[in-house]
Amino acid sequence: MDMLSTRRKAQRLTTMYKITNNHISINQDGILTPVSDINDYDLRTQHTAKYIKLSGSTDIYNKSYFPRTIKDWNSLPQDIIDCKSVDSFKHKMLPYIQRPNTNSHT
Repeated sequence: MDMLSTRRKAQRLTTMYKITNNHISINQDGILTPVSDINDYDLRTQHTAKYIKLSGSTDIYNKSYFPRTIKDWNSLPQDIIDCKSVDSFKHKMLPYIQRPNTNSHT
């Protein structure tokens, strides 16, 4: 992933962290629906703040902020989601998204 793509992904995930932790107040009705059923069999790839994925019939919609960011957000591990501050979230998230195996959702 190039530097610009990494910065954009980091910014999108940081904004989602702020929304999830009520640092940014937005109307989430119909956009962010928490996943209520977390399966215990694969906790490596799941966390307690997952959202139901959004998808549409157009590529433009599917690449817009929420559908794209929810996909990336849901792929983060629990220890990153559990960060207590924006700075600690960024500190843990940046190395994670720069790893080659986590860059498929750009």
